[in-house]
Amino acid sequence: QNISVLYQPGLGQVRPYYAKRHLVMFGETIPFKKSVPWLHHWLLTFTPYPDQDVLSLTPGDAWTRYTLSNPTDPAHPYKFGTPICYEDIMPRPAQQFTRPVHGKKQVDFLTTISNDGWYTSAPELAQHLQMDQLRAVENRVPIARSVNGGNSGFVNSDGRIMKLVSNGRVLQGSDGIAVLRMPLDRRVSLYSRMGDLLPILCGIGGALAVAWTIVRPRR
Repeated sequence: QNISVLYQPGLGQVRPYYAKRHLVMFGETIPFKKSVPWLHHWLLTFTPYPDQDVLSLTPGDAWTRYTLSNPTDPAHPYKFGTPICYEDIMPRPAQQFTRPVHGKKQVDFLTTISNDGWYTSAPELAQHLQMDQLRAVENRVPIARSVNGGNSGFVNSDGRIMKLVSNGRVLQGSDGIAVLRMPLDRRVSLYSRMGDLLPILCGIGGALAVAWTIVRPRR
């Protein structure tokens, strides 16, 4: 599994941990293992280990949210979720962490962690940061981001970069620490409530419109 764990002073590791649910195809898992076994085995022939399915990680089965103590209000601790690596590129993980219950978001903020060490160009690193900006806007939730080799820092719930780790001259790949008091946002966005329902309905409507133009009687 590809997991995140929470450690708190005086408590050590806080359970349960979060295991990544959306695995990267061919990087973390070989697809179709259960749905189309013959295709899965055929794809394995293109890997370094064709006789063993050692490339596939086991996905997690829960959107685990961590609890962080609130010194100013112990009765109301902070809640946060941790999309791992490319989970911040896909809208669903952030939406699932944030999805409201009884009209209230299930997290106060998100923290994203990733290995960006294999990227070699600045535009790729900037694009990955921009994905976090999109997730922040979609769910009106601030994000603290920690990556190696890329851009670490903070994004507010309006998608604006508030602070990045820097050595004074270079941002990307810098070693260092950035500290910021993140402003929380109690707004619940339409996307947090509905997820991809609206674009799905738009897609269905568009497909029906195209089908109608094809099959309708012509004069």
